[in-house]
This record gives sequence, structure tokens and C-alpha cells, in this order.
Amino acid sequence: MAHNFVMMLILCYGFDSRDNLFGKLNQYNEFALKYMSLSMVLAVAEPFAERFVRKKVAVTVKWNRRAGLLDFIFRKRVVGIYAAVLFLLNLARIFDNNFWGDEAYSLNLIQRTVPEIIKGTASDVHPPLYYMFLRLAYLLFGNQGWAYHLVSLIPCGIIILFAMTAFWKKFGAEAAAILITLACLSGNAVAYNMEVRMYSWGALFVLLCFYELYCILQRERILHYALFVASSLAAAYTHYYCLLSVAFFYAALLFLALFRRWVSLAKAMASSLCMAAGYLPWFVVLLKTMERIEGNYWITTIPTVKESLRYLFSNQFKPAAWGALLLGGARWFCMKPAY
Repeated sequence: MAHNFVMMLILCYGFDSRDNLFGKLNQYNEFALKYMSLSMVLAVAEPFAERFVRKKVAVTVKWNRRAGLLDFIFRKRVVGIYAAVLFLLNLARIFDNNFWGDEAYSLNLIQRTVPEIIKGTASDVHPPLYYMFLRLAYLLFGNQGWAYHLVSLIPCGIIILFAMTAFWKKFGAEAAAILITLACLSGNAVAYNMEVRMYSWGALFVLLCFYELYCILQRERILHYALFVASSLAAAYTHYYCLLSVAFFYAALLFLALFRRWVSLAKAMASSLCMAAGYLPWFVVLLKTMERIEGNYWITTIPTVKESLRYLFSNQFKPAAWGALLLGGARWFCMKPAY
């Protein structure tokens, strides 16, 4: 590929040959002869050039603390500018008054009193936390379309700040840049960062919950357990699927405590009990909801793992997000991340 790239550069800029290459190779023998001759010269020259570089060129890398600090600041600045541009691209989309059916339900619900909101969403299929956020925006800004969209965009901003701070410190610049890209450019993010529904908040809380679980497995601290319980409760009160997600986290934590002795069983049990106690007030509503929609819910089948992955990485997955994953993966394999 590099050989052909050099060939095209020489033809395009050295000989100003910018016509259809395929047509010229088939129609003009003289051009085809020159092209083949140039290709053979490059093919012979390449191994000699590589041999010369290997024998004659030496590269020494020395660590300089000040240079490392400057590199860190420069890297932070570049990623920060990148994140700001992506956030502004999302922010520019909030100024409309277009809402579809489920969004209209959200807007109708939050114009009622808090007890009526809780009663209304209890008779639906969603917990109430997101509607409290939306109700607050309604009280602060009035009936404004941009304010409703902004509520769904706030989690994206929080994820960016999280990626630039705690996440960066633990996983490095490349992982932070990938997280920012996925939070701003993946197909689901582009939709849910604007949609007047609870999905962006659910994604944020599940992400934070998983991060705290990771921190617990690295170093058991009361703070991480407290944040783990708080973020999991927030996720559970945002969406029932988020409740299911964090339930798996607790199952993993208890498994590692019981059978692997990675964490304290007492702390794992205590956090699980705190989670159960915190969700108990809404658990009765959940049971009634399950009884009501049994056999009559619009989702009739459970997607397979293959279908789920296909949905995540379908044509909705933007080229920029693929590029971030590929570049980050290559960087991770080739070099040790700089923290």
C-alpha cells in the first residue's frame, strides 16, 4: 500500500498526471511502460533504503520531566479542543421544537405536579428520576424546546468532563478520546443526546456505576462503595433496563467476594443491602408494572448477543467513531499509554 501511495504521489505531483490511471494504462503503451519502470525502480530501491536506515540511523529517546509535562499539557489541550468542538456540534442541535410521540408524553407529564408525575410514570413503564430533571428545567426556563433538549445533553457534558479527569488519569489519553468520541458521535449518542427521554442519563449512570466497580476491584475504599451504590440507584431510578445492567454489576461483585476473595464479602453485602433498601420504595411499582404488561409489551422478543452487537456496530456507528476505536486500539497495542 505504501509503495502504491508513493507511486501515486510521484505521478500526481512529479509528472502532473491527474487523469484516469486505469484508462491511461490501458490506452497508452508508452505511459504503461513508464509506470512499470518507475514501479520496479521503487520496488528495488525500497529494501536498500530500509537497510541503510537500519544500519546508519539510530534513535535515542530520553525522558525529560519538563518535556513530559509539556507533552501532557499539549495532549490535554488537543483533546480538550476536540471535545469542545464535538460538544458544540451537539449543542447547536438543541434549538428546535420538533418532538415525536414519546417526547410529547414526557413534555405533557412534567407540566403536572410532582405527585401527579410520580403517579403517571408509575402507571407507565419508567421510573421517575428523569422526569424530575425535566420538571426542574420546566420550572427554571418555562416551556422552551431548547431547555428540554439541553436536559438530555447535560449527561454528554458530564461524560466529557469525566473523561478529561478521572477517566484520563486511570486509563490514559487514548481511552479518554475514544470515550468522548463515542459519547458525541456514535449513532445512539447523536440521537439520545437530543431526545427528550431518559436514555442519555441512564447511559451516564451505568457508566459511572461500572467505573466505581472497577475502582473497587482495584482498591477497596468506602468512597468507591458509596459512589457505586449512589450511581446504581440513580441508574435504577432512571430506567428499568439500567436497573438490570447494575444488577449484573452487583452479581459480579458478590461472585468475586464469595468465590475469588477479591473484595470484602462484608462490604459487598453491605452495598447490596443499601442498594436494595434504596430501591425498595419503587420495587412495588416495578412488580405491578411487570404484572400489567406481561404478555402485552411492545418488545416481544429478547435480542441475541449477535443482534445486539450488530445494532451497536451497524451503519449507525459513525466513521469517526470507528476511526477512534481503530486508532486507539493500534496505539494501545503499539505503545504504552502515557498517563
